[in-house]
Amino acid sequence: LKTGDRVAVGGASCGSCHWCLTNQDRVCTGHYSGSVSYDCGWGPGGFAEYKIHPSDGLAFVGDTAANIASLTEPLSCAVHAARLADVKVSSDVVVIGAGTMGLMNVIALKQRGARVIVSEVDPGRLAMAKLLGADVCIDASAVDPVETVKELTEGRGADTVITAIGHRVANEQGLEMLAQKGTLVLFASAHPETPIEISPNKWHNNEKRILGVLSSEKEDFYIAARLIRYGLVDVSPLIQGTYPLAQLGAALEQSITPGSYRIIVQP
Repeated sequence: LKTGDRVAVGGASCGSCHWCLTNQDRVCTGHYSGSVSYDCGWGPGGFAEYKIHPSDGLAFVGDTAANIASLTEPLSCAVHAARLADVKVSSDVVVIGAGTMGLMNVIALKQRGARVIVSEVDPGRLAMAKLLGADVCIDASAVDPVETVKELTEGRGADTVITAIGHRVANEQGLEMLAQKGTLVLFASAHPETPIEISPNKWHNNEKRILGVLSSEKEDFYIAARLIRYGLVDVSPLIQGTYPLAQLGAALEQSITPGSYRIIVQP
């Protein structure tokens, strides 16, 4: 990188610890080293006019529009999930929940050639999932999503299920609709946290996996930046509104409105 380059901001790494040297840099203690502390928390400093960030945690975005480039990091999280789950071409993958991050998973999964099935109760979000490439959309308020997934897969169930909602019902449905040798990806954190009950023998006998994913690694961030920079994906439908920094309060209010997607704040 050189002065003047346009970049996206993501997780960093030290490059020399055990985790970095074994290509697992998300676990490096330097992953969040570019974070900024606030009165009641911390974050990447997204509302600052200037900030210092480790160069290791930057990705070149070229002349990509700033509002589009700002979605590089969230897309990298979905790229990370698809990579760790080892999603195969033509495999059946279910995404439960079509909020912003659920839809990021749809985008990433389509890049891996998967058949993507989305389960959601909101008709507007189902329409957005279809727009972004979902092959099948299930209205979980009208039909049993578990039975529908089994019908769609000749009774096998899904090879991979990604729960993009941190909710007990989503996790339970994910467990039930998973095929033998399948992988349940816990993508969303749960608030409040509800434990998952599993049958050890059932999982043992069917060689199933539960995979937790968090943030992304350098490889995923680099890939996400390339996908956006070269126009290989279109994340623009996920941008619902744009506000100047002076209207930050209004932007935050809209961002927590149910059914909203990404809100962009510009200086």
